[in-house]
Amino acid sequence: MPHQQRQRTTTTGSRVRSALALAGLRQVDAGEALGISQVQVSRRINDRTAFQPGELKKLADLCGVPLHTLITPAPRRATRRRAPQPASLIGGQ
Repeated sequence: MPHQQRQRTTTTGSRVRSALALAGLRQVDAGEALGISQVQVSRRINDRTAFQPGELKKLADLCGVPLHTLITPAPRRATRRRAPQPASLIGGQ
């Protein structure tokens, strides 16, 4: 059976969640900065509602990160594939 790697996606919401956590901030703090409720912040972080561009700028400033870190997905890392094993190593003759 071939080895399959789970594909990881990075969303704007997950990048905002990470930035808030790294800055030691809570969703309530983000809501206060944006003038919205914690529930509305949660909806955005969980990608149920889209962030507005101005909101992302305010959150970047609040978290002390460049705006592009919230907007741009991180580059995908190269993955190494396993080399095929000779039949003599996997029980063949």
